Amino acid sequence: MRQNELLIFDRFKLNTDAVETNRGFLYQYLKTLETWLINVIEGTNFTLYCETEDDMKEIDEDLLSVKFTQIKCYSSNLGTQDEEISKSLYNFFILYNLYKDYNGLFVFETNTSIKRNDKLLKAWVNNQDSMDLELFNQCISRVKELLESIINKKLDNSLSQLNNRIEKYRKRNDKEKITLLKKERFNIIYDTAHLLNILKDKSILESFTKKIRWSFENIKGSTAVENLKMKCMTLIYQYTKNNSYLLLTRLLSEIYFKSSSSEKEGRKLDKILLDRIINESEEEMFERTNGEILGSIHEISGKLDEMHQFLGKQFADLKERIPESPAMLETTYDLPYYDGKSIKEFINNESNNNQSRLEGKIKLMNLEEELESDLIQIATSFRCRYLIHLEQLQLNGLEEQYNTLKALEESVKQECFEAKLLIESKDNFNSALFWKEFKKKLELFAKDKKIDNPSVVHAQMYQMAAECPLRWSKVGS
Repeated sequence: MRQNELLIFDRFKLNTDAVETNRGFLYQYLKTLETWLINVIEGTNFTLYCETEDDMKEIDEDLLSVKFTQIKCYSSNLGTQDEEISKSLYNFFILYNLYKDYNGLFVFETNTSIKRNDKLLKAWVNNQDSMDLELFNQCISRVKELLESIINKKLDNSLSQLNNRIEKYRKRNDKEKITLLKKERFNIIYDTAHLLNILKDKSILESFTKKIRWSFENIKGSTAVENLKMKCMTLIYQYTKNNSYLLLTRLLSEIYFKSSSSEKEGRKLDKILLDRIINESEEEMFERTNGEILGSIHEISGKLDEMHQFLGKQFADLKERIPESPAMLETTYDLPYYDGKSIKEFINNESNNNQSRLEGKIKLMNLEEELESDLIQIATSFRCRYLIHLEQLQLNGLEEQYNTLKALEESVKQECFEAKLLIESKDNFNSALFWKEFKKKLELFAKDKKIDNPSVVHAQMYQMAAECPLRWSKVGS
């Protein structure tokens, strides 16, 4: 396939590099560890990558062979009518076309069961290695139906967003921006038509469908995790003759941090890395784990609790040896850093309209498009970092620090409410200038409170805008 065609597919590829939600954290990483250990023990030529184009990618460049695995842990049953499966098939299809020259395999693994009414999926799973022609054609038709549906939904969403932006610039009579957006709209329509046209080729659909594999374990998530723990411990002992929970913890920690790497090669899990970790002394393992955990204590503290439950007393002994971070206790007002993936995940899990309300208020400031986009990104980051930090304080039982921040938030809320009243009394009001002046006012407010870093009050300002007590524009603007 030509490079320009690959770029077409890359446009449509779903962002699945993101780290899984806490519920599936242990399940996914234990599956990854199991695969890593098996590949090393069996001496395969596959190179394993975590969180690369899918949850797991195994590739042998010499044989041009590749395997992608999507790993899901659910409490409810799944069927082809569920979005989780249709999105997975879609991503598999994009990867199938991106790796057209490879002998590919696309695997969907989950702990749960198939929905009772999805007879076709049950038949597919039970006969996936030897399907008769009638069943195979039914599966092809279902795959085509699901792919066409999700491609058209993506097209509709993209066009709706573009049309709204075009209308916005039409009001401003910005012909240059309108021309660029119309060109982008044309390209999306053209690329989508190209993708849908591929689905008309039955030989491609046949080839793709043959490469799909399903694994439904039909067990509860807690049981699946426990089973995987025992499998991994058995594999560790088989390779090292060492039945150590510390080593299991160390390897899971390594997978977590590899998964967070921004570089593809930084997500590689191979024999060299495994042997290096195994050859660490016990103290080195403790020190190595300490350094990693302390480096991201805010981000993974919730996951430490999960690992504590999972590994039991053995992990409790390890956790006791991890010292408390004095900085975390003393610098109450410092906001920890969370990456874009964590922030996006937090927004997706919010059960309110706060994020859209915040964005709407920023859009009412009538800034230039680039400035508007930058401010939305900054405000979103500050707001979510603050809220995640509050959650982590509660999870770690730091009620005093939590209450101190909430008390500060009440004071900032009062400042925001007074500022909102002031807006309506001003003539020749300038939203950008007001935002700048009020931000400066909050910085002075923080200084009076003996807060060296004003980031927390900036974050609270954006949260107040999301909740309603603040805006940066006049009513009706």
